[in-house]
Amino acid sequence: AVPIPGDPVNIPNVATNYPTASGAITVASMSLESGASFIANGAVTGTVTYERNLSESNWYYVSSPVVAADVDAFVTASGLETQATFKALCYFDTFINNWVCYEDGTGFEDTFTSGKGYIVNLVASSGSISFSGTMNTADQAVPLDTSGSGYNLLGNPYPSFINTGTMLSVNTAILATETIWVFNASTNSYETKVTADNFQLAPGQAFFIRSNGAAGSVAINEAFQNHQGTDTFLRSPERTEVYLTLSDGSVQKNTRIYYIDGTTTGFDNGYDGPMFRAFADPFSIYTHLVADGIGTDMGVQSIPTDYENLVVPVGISASAGLE
Repeated sequence: AVPIPGDPVNIPNVATNYPTASGAITVASMSLESGASFIANGAVTGTVTYERNLSESNWYYVSSPVVAADVDAFVTASGLETQATFKALCYFDTFINNWVCYEDGTGFEDTFTSGKGYIVNLVASSGSISFSGTMNTADQAVPLDTSGSGYNLLGNPYPSFINTGTMLSVNTAILATETIWVFNASTNSYETKVTADNFQLAPGQAFFIRSNGAAGSVAINEAFQNHQGTDTFLRSPERTEVYLTLSDGSVQKNTRIYYIDGTTTGFDNGYDGPMFRAFADPFSIYTHLVADGIGTDMGVQSIPTDYENLVVPVGISASAGLE
């Protein structure tokens, strides 16, 4: 039922239909379980808390799905890994191409910045984190840093899923390619997602994107929001795909080839995506473009459906003698 003004509201992660508020609402409080989704088309008065479950002890790439979540309160409540005076909450500094972590007694940030990505690691092998603040009901324009290698860590600023295919196509003028990279904690690797994937970014999920050197901001608009039935990756569309997987017994990496009518053997922006190369990766598998590859390692390559007549170059980076 529609809540009465002033009611406390809980949105579980097992809803058949997640709610969209068509107008302004007032609540005593609103809490969303990990994977749940809520879209507001008007003002929301009341504190909103979003919980995100982390299933293993590893670094997770997160963002705040609410506005003005307090950083110190988050650190106190989250059970973060600690080393000396540093806590396992960090943001990516594009200029130095490295991480800046929360340290006791220093000004990290007072509140989380909407649209900015962070990484966290918990002491426990599994647990949850939560962000409390106000509902984000405005389009976000996140300034893109053009320094260094141009990689920026951004994040989903809404408690709903956003279509990154739409986001990438809208922002193509300031991006090196229509590509994002999301970190998969279970495989300890960065996955390449292009416009053609129409990847649905979950609430509280961060991603890397790369500037082409042009000044500007990445638009993450309210119109990109949608609901998903489950908190998982979308099914692949109906097309022929080849996944090449490389494993050393503990780490697994992959590269993907899509066969799509209308694509070319050269670079097709939005259909071809390079590997994430902000950091050295001594273990990876990739392809080069069939034509005019110029040595760029591709995480996703889309080519015409001429299966028998096209040869795709495949490359592997690994230590000598590694099985």
